[in-house]
Amino acid sequence: MERQVLKAEVRGGFGKGEARRLRQKGFIPGVVYGSKKESIPLVINPLDIERVLSLETGENTIFQLKISGAETINQVMIKDFQLDPVTSELLHVDLLRISMETRLRVAVAIVLEGEAKGVEIDGGIIEFTQREVEVECFPQNLPENITVNIAQLNIGDLVRVADLKVDEKVKILSPPEQVIVSVAAPEVEEVAVAEEEEEVPEGAELVEKEKPEEETKEKKE
Repeated sequence: MERQVLKAEVRGGFGKGEARRLRQKGFIPGVVYGSKKESIPLVINPLDIERVLSLETGENTIFQLKISGAETINQVMIKDFQLDPVTSELLHVDLLRISMETRLRVAVAIVLEGEAKGVEIDGGIIEFTQREVEVECFPQNLPENITVNIAQLNIGDLVRVADLKVDEKVKILSPPEQVIVSVAAPEVEEVAVAEEEEEVPEGAELVEKEKPEEETKEKKE
């Protein structure tokens, strides 16, 4: 897949006032660091960052950073970004330089595939408890995601980290006993059965039932 290219300029000013002026012009402040090189403050178009984040690989996307005036092109990933808590607009982004000769440790998303038999036939409930795992590999071997086929799962079945299938060049670091997904039995609604009670109309008089004729004779005797 062809690498995305992001263009940026070196940022001269600092502080909240400078950041506000950048945003008013349609840009955001950022920084690139890593690979034992100096950090460089940047001016970035937020639309370029949003385009990268919208890809299936999201924050794990490796793309090229071209800084205006620089001869070299950096291979980078999004390390962190800040959003406005009200508008969700991008406010700042941190970029991490990537060496293709150095192994990465990143979180990779889990994607479920198929519909479990325990859900389709028996009405079970999917419990997707672990949506990503940490892996270690070289950048060129980083998977977009890890797919788990759940079609054969019945009620009570589960998939652990140890069951995940990945390329031999990718090492999973998450605990092998950790549960990824399971199928639980359907919830049974408990219906309370009230004891039947004979209702007596309000204002009605209680009338003693007549005793059997034989019992009356015995008392007279």
